[in-house]
Amino acid sequence: MDLSFQSGRNQMKYLVTLLFAVGVAGCGGASGTDIAGTVSFLEGGALPKGVVSINGPAGSYRGSISADGTYVITGVAEGDYKVTITGAMDGDPAAVNEMNYDAEGNYIEPDVVEPKSLISGIYSSSDTSGLTLKVPGEYDLRVAKAE
Repeated sequence: MDLSFQSGRNQMKYLVTLLFAVGVAGCGGASGTDIAGTVSFLEGGALPKGVVSINGPAGSYRGSISADGTYVITGVAEGDYKVTITGAMDGDPAAVNEMNYDAEGNYIEPDVVEPKSLISGIYSSSDTSGLTLKVPGEYDLRVAKAE
């Protein structure tokens, strides 16, 4: 019996098994859970823009809110998180009206158009938002409109 062939075959089996084990370990492990949910107003209707941020012992994560109120946050570790919602503004930050001139051709200082928040300011801080979520769990959030 040729032992050199047998030992080479065993080495190949070992190598294939090792590569498979490393591949499986790399595919699951610490990648976390992708979570998806919606943000809607207490009064009804979807929040059409903004960012949902979550912060907990396992870290911080965030996802953008789409026009239909949905958001996705990827790679979230299990645990309890405090939630904030920011960037839910009506209009572009520091937008200005077009340049204007008076009858004599003098430049008129533009009016700054301040964007208005769509939601109450309490949601911009994890200390005041009152919003939490648990991964795994439910991810739909409801917020009050700005006054």
